[in-house]
Amino acid sequence: MVHKNAPKLSVIVPVYGVSCEEVSRCVESICRQDYQNIEIILVDDGAGEVLAAHCDDFTRKDNRIRVIHKENGGVSSARNAALLEATGAYVTFVDSDDWISPETFADALLYAERIKADVVFQGATLEKGARQRSIPDTQLGPFVMSGIEAKQNLMKRTLGGWGVAGRLYRSDSLKGIFFDTSYAMAEDLDFQWRVLSSSTTVAYYPSVGYHYCLRQGSATQSISPEKRITGVNVFRKLYQNEKNPELRQLVEMRYCKEMASCLLSMYRSKSQDYEIQRKEYKAMLKKHIYSLLRTPYCSIKIKIATLLLAFLPDISFQVLFCWKE
Repeated sequence: MVHKNAPKLSVIVPVYGVSCEEVSRCVESICRQDYQNIEIILVDDGAGEVLAAHCDDFTRKDNRIRVIHKENGGVSSARNAALLEATGAYVTFVDSDDWISPETFADALLYAERIKADVVFQGATLEKGARQRSIPDTQLGPFVMSGIEAKQNLMKRTLGGWGVAGRLYRSDSLKGIFFDTSYAMAEDLDFQWRVLSSSTTVAYYPSVGYHYCLRQGSATQSISPEKRITGVNVFRKLYQNEKNPELRQLVEMRYCKEMASCLLSMYRSKSQDYEIQRKEYKAMLKKHIYSLLRTPYCSIKIKIATLLLAFLPDISFQVLFCWKE
């Protein structure tokens, strides 16, 4: 059990589009943390009367829980509302359909305090039905890195994905930084990039206590072109603004990959609404063709498909329509 004078942790949980059972599993797992000096901020993001009442019920069971009720504005809007109300020395995010093991934050927070970390990356357990796997899938001990090194690891996804869930942020490092609500995809990456750009000490702590629960039917293939376009916009911004040459090269490769995926999604949609973006992405991929061909973040199939789309779209369309990423 962590000493009661340990710094307070604000745990932010947006609630929307989940069942009462999932929310209960999530909140109860947070309440059972070994680290007890926490506040839990549930954000009812226009989730409906039943879920709103269910959230309010928790406040009567544990005085560390409070609820923000607001109109639906999306996960970024919900997190921003909670960030404005958070009082902890550290902040973390938990998605309402996930859950966390009791030991998830205790040792990582003590480590963060000892080295004065601005951000702490942690691993996670990926759950899909009965199957589980740890991310990252390599055995690493705790270590410290600079903000630039952290951005490199983030872009390479060597320490997990781009999501903010389960990571620890010193509140002082978040001053004036909020989620951009104009992005429907890669908004977590955009947020973390801005945080890491002003961070001097970043840590990795080898915990896989965060259980990220994948729902059936949530595959990347189902993401709409509209969402993908906002994701491409994130990578374009990162690429245009990055000054570090090595990091800029990494971002360029990811940028090409996201444009390729978005372009394929547009063709598969059979919609005529994306003519401007299709022309733009094809021109950009031709310009960055060398980076596309050597990026390790695209499969050979995607590379070939994108080359055909960029140069011979009329011939390739029927073949590409049946391919999966």
